[in-house]
Amino acid sequence: MVQRIIEIVLQLTSIGLVIAAAGLWAGAGVDARPRHRDEQTFVGGTIWSQIIIPIGLMISKIVEEEIDIYVQGYYVLTGILLLWLTGGFLIAHELKCFGEWSRHDSLTEGNLSRSSRHLSRSSRNLSHSARVISSHILIEQFDRVYYAIGIIFVVAGAVKLCEIIFAIIRS
Repeated sequence: MVQRIIEIVLQLTSIGLVIAAAGLWAGAGVDARPRHRDEQTFVGGTIWSQIIIPIGLMISKIVEEEIDIYVQGYYVLTGILLLWLTGGFLIAHELKCFGEWSRHDSLTEGNLSRSSRHLSRSSRNLSHSARVISSHILIEQFDRVYYAIGIIFVVAGAVKLCEIIFAIIRS
């Protein structure tokens, strides 16, 4: 009985993390990123599969209809793989984008300082403020959200790994 409760708690924790990632993803404004449809499909597929499949596994635990350990292991291992691949991809992609943005910003800063000798001080401050605001909105809306989703997916994968370790020890 206690073992079943522990498994259900681990599954609920994993589902809760995936639902948190889904909330972030829904609020990220994915319609504004039409050129990354494959990324959106990848994230959406991971979210939906990791909500639906664990619910089915939890129902089988609650009604005491035992699933073969190999079947449960297959679903949990594929869930771990899917969560870690998606999380790793999102983290790597957003770090790459952030690095390119930082590199572009530092190049722009150098060009701005060379060309700003001829501009008045107030116009330099205005152009710098506009660039900071626009780049801050870009980073705030996309990079941090998708980076956070990636981290949540990696943590959810670790919870699923604990779930399968517990299932192996139990059997």
